[in-house]
Amino acid sequence: ASRLDAIVVELSGVADPGPVAAGLWLDDALESPVVLDGVVCVVDGVSGLGLLESSGPGAFEAKRAVATADRILLSKADLCDVSLLEDSVRLLNP
Repeated sequence: ASRLDAIVVELSGVADPGPVAAGLWLDDALESPVVLDGVVCVVDGVSGLGLLESSGPGAFEAKRAVATADRILLSKADLCDVSLLEDSVRLLNP
C-alpha cells in the first residue's frame, strides 16, 4: 500500500475547525499517525467583513476559524475593499 502525502479536510460554510482537527489525533481508538500541518481559513471577500463584524448567526464560528488559522486566504478580493477586510482579520489573527 502506498502512503498518503497529505489529507485535506474541507469544512463547508462556517465551521469551527477545532473539534474536527482534534478528532483526527486525539481519538486513541484510531491510533492515528496523522500530524496536523496547519489550518487554512478562506474568508469570502463579499460577505466576510459583515460576518466578522456581526454577532449574528455564524459570526462566532467565523471569528474562531479566522483566529485559529495558520493561513488565511481571501476569495473574491476583486469584489471588496481588501484593506477593511484585512484590518478586521488582523484584529482576530495578528
